[in-house]
Amino acid sequence: MDSPYRPGFGTRPPFLAGREDLLNRQLAILSQVANSGLAAPFVTIYVGPRGVGKTTLLREIARRAADQTKLIPVWIGFDGHSDNVKGLAEALAQTITPLKSKARSLAYNFKKQLAQLSVEVSVPGLKVNSQGAEQPKDTLIPRRALTEILRSAAALTSKRKDSNGLLLVIDELQAAPMADLDIILNAVADLYRDDPEPPIAVVAAGLANTAETVAQATSFSERSDFQRVGRLGTDDSIQALLEPSLALGVMWEEPGVQKILERANGFPYLIQSLANEAWLLANPSPGSAIAAKTVDLAVEKVTATLEDGMFRSRYLSISNGEKALVEAIAQVSDSLGVATTREITALLKTTTPALSRTRESLISKGLIEAVGTGKLRFTIPGFGEYVLERTQFTDAE
Repeated sequence: MDSPYRPGFGTRPPFLAGREDLLNRQLAILSQVANSGLAAPFVTIYVGPRGVGKTTLLREIARRAADQTKLIPVWIGFDGHSDNVKGLAEALAQTITPLKSKARSLAYNFKKQLAQLSVEVSVPGLKVNSQGAEQPKDTLIPRRALTEILRSAAALTSKRKDSNGLLLVIDELQAAPMADLDIILNAVADLYRDDPEPPIAVVAAGLANTAETVAQATSFSERSDFQRVGRLGTDDSIQALLEPSLALGVMWEEPGVQKILERANGFPYLIQSLANEAWLLANPSPGSAIAAKTVDLAVEKVTATLEDGMFRSRYLSISNGEKALVEAIAQVSDSLGVATTREITALLKTTTPALSRTRESLISKGLIEAVGTGKLRFTIPGFGEYVLERTQFTDAE
């Protein structure tokens, strides 16, 4: 039988555990948009480290929104190299223009504003040629054009009998250059100030420092609703592990279950990776059970893969100053991987303010996360052990 597990960043697991509350809350907001014909009361931004399932959550929201609320989702992932303003306009054009509508004036305005952003699109029903168009230097021009594009897109979707408006889905929000965020977030802010408001909702996801990044771009962050996406609790971890295999009639020996729960420590990516590797090694049939010794071997294989790949690249990517803090966290972490600022500063013989910039840099790189006041841990379980094995520590005294 094929493995029912799907390791990988951004891939939907067979059983989406521990996110139902977030999904139900967001669907209630989207239903409000669909029923009222007005914009969502705020932009929802999901924050958390890589590997906890933010992208998966966004994809599930988009899927359910299309099915249950008839909002048309438009998806874009930001990055630090592309023109994200044009990328967003192109994503809107590719989704919206194939939808036939009798609202000719809205469609004309949509096409006009695309041309103003120098976006060239050729899809059935629309051809925009911006050859020779000069890229505007004033950020107000693309901001206003993007506002009009979003407004027209939302209005065009609401004019259709089979849709109720627009859902804009943005992944990796923090990755866009500040100049792009300034234009995009302020265009959304302008849209929300419209009277009447267009039928649109915006959901996004980013790393833990996204709130600070958004605040630098626009004061509109005050109208953003930040929702933390964290690791799974024990019950949800058990469901994520057992539900896919039980559906195929395959069980797990209890010690193996405990081994995966302990090693993954609630991290969704690791649950999927460990379970998938154990499945591939066991090649089970209905009615069988995956042995604990198979899980032990799977843990060894997954750990080696992480050490040769993700862990190594992360460790090599940090500066000497960052490395000192990383090594200190690894040394003083408890059995759950949590380190207190008090113990870190004592080991390094420094102060919390002196470490603040390094701390924020490691958070922005996705290596560590805050898990309460004065507490830090590595975003992916096992990284601390990797650091310890490669570092010679001396007494703090």
